[in-house]
Amino acid sequence: MKLPKYSTLIGLVMGFSMIAQAAPTSFVYEGLLQDSAGVPIATTSTLTLAIYDPSLSCLLYEESQSVLPSADGSFSVLVGSTTGSAKRTGSDPSLTMDKIFSAGTVRGSGAGSCVSGYIANISDARKLVISVNGTPLSPAIDLTAAPFAINAEQSEKVGAYDPSKLLRSDGAATVAALNDAKVTLLMNLLNGSLSTPANGGDAANKTYVDSQVGAKLDASASFGGDISGTYSAISVNKIKGYSVSGTAPTTNQVLKWDGTAWAPSSVSLSINASDVTTALGFTPINGQVTTTGEANKILSLDGSAHATTYGVKIKGATSGGVFLGTNANGAAYNLILPSTMPNSGQSLQADGSGNLSWVNPTVGVTSVSVQPPLSVTNGSTTPEISLVNGSNSDPFLKWNGSAWVNSKLNLMDLRSSVGPLYVQQFPTTCTSSETLAWSSPSDKFDCVQIKLNNMASVTTAVITVYVRNDGNDISCNGGTDNSAAGAPNCAFATIQGALKNIPDIIRHNVNVKISTPLSNPVGSRVLAVIDKIISASDEDDGPMLTIEGHSAVQTISNSEANASGFLIMKQSRGVKLSNLNINNFTDTAIDNNGGVLMLEGITLNNNRRGLAVSGGGMAMFMSLASNIYNSSSFQSTGISIGGGSRVSTSVGLYIDIGNYQDSRGIEAYEGEFSLENGITATIAETGGSSQNITGIEIGNSGKLYVCNTCTLNFNMSNSNMYSTALSVRGGALSSQGNLNFNSGDSAGLVCDVGASCQIYGPLIVNAVASFNRPIVVRNQSHLVAYHNFNINSAIGSNNAGVDVSNNSSFVFSPMSSGRTLGFTNGATGGVAIRLKDSSSFSVENFPITLQINASLQILSAKNGSHGTINVSSVGGGMLTNDIVLDESSSFKAQNYSAYFMATKRACEIVNTSSVGKGPSAFCMDVSNNTATSYPLALANCANKNMSLCSVAQYAAKCSEGTSFSTSWTKEVTDITCSGGGTFNSTANSSFSSNYNYRCCQ
Repeated sequence: MKLPKYSTLIGLVMGFSMIAQAAPTSFVYEGLLQDSAGVPIATTSTLTLAIYDPSLSCLLYEESQSVLPSADGSFSVLVGSTTGSAKRTGSDPSLTMDKIFSAGTVRGSGAGSCVSGYIANISDARKLVISVNGTPLSPAIDLTAAPFAINAEQSEKVGAYDPSKLLRSDGAATVAALNDAKVTLLMNLLNGSLSTPANGGDAANKTYVDSQVGAKLDASASFGGDISGTYSAISVNKIKGYSVSGTAPTTNQVLKWDGTAWAPSSVSLSINASDVTTALGFTPINGQVTTTGEANKILSLDGSAHATTYGVKIKGATSGGVFLGTNANGAAYNLILPSTMPNSGQSLQADGSGNLSWVNPTVGVTSVSVQPPLSVTNGSTTPEISLVNGSNSDPFLKWNGSAWVNSKLNLMDLRSSVGPLYVQQFPTTCTSSETLAWSSPSDKFDCVQIKLNNMASVTTAVITVYVRNDGNDISCNGGTDNSAAGAPNCAFATIQGALKNIPDIIRHNVNVKISTPLSNPVGSRVLAVIDKIISASDEDDGPMLTIEGHSAVQTISNSEANASGFLIMKQSRGVKLSNLNINNFTDTAIDNNGGVLMLEGITLNNNRRGLAVSGGGMAMFMSLASNIYNSSSFQSTGISIGGGSRVSTSVGLYIDIGNYQDSRGIEAYEGEFSLENGITATIAETGGSSQNITGIEIGNSGKLYVCNTCTLNFNMSNSNMYSTALSVRGGALSSQGNLNFNSGDSAGLVCDVGASCQIYGPLIVNAVASFNRPIVVRNQSHLVAYHNFNINSAIGSNNAGVDVSNNSSFVFSPMSSGRTLGFTNGATGGVAIRLKDSSSFSVENFPITLQINASLQILSAKNGSHGTINVSSVGGGMLTNDIVLDESSSFKAQNYSAYFMATKRACEIVNTSSVGKGPSAFCMDVSNNTATSYPLALANCANKNMSLCSVAQYAAKCSEGTSFSTSWTKEVTDITCSGGGTFNSTANSSFSSNYNYRCCQ
């Protein structure tokens, strides 16, 4: 597939939108859109145009607009807008167009798209960066000359002077025009000429002011009193009549009265008591200071002559300090210090009335209370805490549910650490020849048979044991189906309990019969682990360990999270499960890890995985039909096969996938699933409304085999999105029998990722099905059909019966004559076989019957694909349908007596006609004249992989002399071709009404 490329050029002559004498705010940009082969792109595209500084580090402007190029790919757009325009994107910094192309500071620093700011030189160009449908083009385009006309007023001059040299107002103020009188007054003010102000707001120059001040003062007049001299040489000789010394002062001196005059003097730092009393109101008394009670002094006296303060900071000798104070909102209280010095280690203690005294601090606990079995003795000041004494007869403390009491310890009190029941660790029912063995998973001891010389125990005869919900896991070696309460006491409570009492090596048949419904014990992650050494390979080749419902089908249920049912280990190659319903396991109902397993009459219901086989294990459905209803949860699987394992069925098998997203009926990755002995297996999905549901998925080196007398049915829901009946991804399909696809949503058979799909028997996609794509072969996969290959499912417009892509192939190679390749139910616009991207289709060997619905194309081939019919004759069906090829593809009908018409054209939609020739050609749907609204018209054309026709496309069609009327696009509501191909159109911007329309490609 060719990727689009975008080729653009900018016109040498720019057009500008101008209003009166205002500066232009935009410029015209012209371009050409082409794909990588140079073919014009004439579909609607989105252009994003951004203007940057020369270094492309500062975004100055960005807008986005939609363009519809002409048939040759050319377009023209107007770049630029006022601030706040809808064209501007969310990243646009909202600069005016003249600012963008001005000199000096264009944009400040700090923004995410312009961290360092941008100061433009007068010679700077700007960079235009263009993106088409989100793809940026390279390189950026220099904007010079024409766009700078936007900022033309910046370079205009008055006479020989730049605008920056003129008197102006840069703010909101309005400058009124100057009349002749005001100009004369302004010039007199500036050049110093004498001018008399006339109004209160007029300015006066120095010449005028000096003339007025000089007229008021007598230069020869002298001053008296404290001041002497004339008005131009005034001297202060006295202050209030007292002389001032003429001695010059030095740094830090002050004027001080020396008894004769005010003279400079240094500051004295000594303050005597009279100074304090006079200046501050404090009187020193015996080394202390009292105050007259002013609140703004350091200390104040209350009515009892107590000095108070509002906070004291005590400083050290040089630095540091401690602030003493009380909470600002606290209640008033008195603290009275002791009259003596404290001894070492003493601290202050209050008596509750504010009196403080020096005391030795008390160390230790003064009050203790305890609960039994603890007690307190020796008083409250020096308490001793002790545990109550036991006795020889009751030496242990034991909790009785409400208190600790002296008691004995017995075996029932020793419990395991595995919850939630924490069962008794020591059993009390060991029999002769048994010993205790500790089990690490359960943290308890079990009774086990004594093994001599490190040899495992081995069966010496056929063994039958029973499991009932009233059993008690007591040892049993054969007997009847009795309750554990009765003789001979042979029933076990759990399957694991029964298995525990079975020898390790089974050389005779061992039967575990389940007599009542069972439930997986709470706290148990595995219902039963089967790790006995058994060497059988099928039910006729014993010995065998059989676990079965006794007399009737028995149910095993689960309520434990993340639990599995049966876990079968690799040494157990001879296990049979029969007549069991295994339900509700949130992990896996049956997990076969390398063993050999036979299944008959098994129902697996509501498990996350029904059956899992791994580690080279085998599982065989035998004798009685089995059912799997896998409706458990998200990503559930009926049967999972991996690790070189194999699952086969020789009886009827029914799997209902359920209705949860990403679920599978069967998945085989590096494993094999096979149908044998003429049986019928059905994969169903009855829930609907979910998505990504797969009937069978074969992956990696997995395999699916269907015997020549077997039938594999797929009954998938039609309402599940993206569902697939049979998916072969990198694996292999070999079907000798019948493949029936009866219903589904997305795809029937998908061969993908190098898959090999060999179909030797009939393949039928039934008429009741509604697959969007019945058969898909892609990504270097290969499908070979040797028998009848009939697709009766409705093939919709733009869909294909067999869709082959990406270097894949579909070969119809019948092994006998008279075979049918049929596509009998199709809609207009559909195609029987579609080839893309170097893929191929061929019919070989015998004469065939080719049945193609009249609405379908026979074959569509694009991008280097090829079709071949290498047979002597083709009979029946519609042989006149199109075989549509592009210029790089081919079709051959060799050794064939009839004649096929292969057409090479780009228009693959039925009822479309090609308009024009060469790279400018396009397709128009000439049959569509349905009246509908604009949104529906868009959707209808999109469903055909087309768009609404443009005015240019209508005109091109009319130029060929074709007449049609009342056709419609987004811009045109009525178009008529008249004699000689004249084109008429009437524009209408209302899209709510119904109009006839046509689609173009």
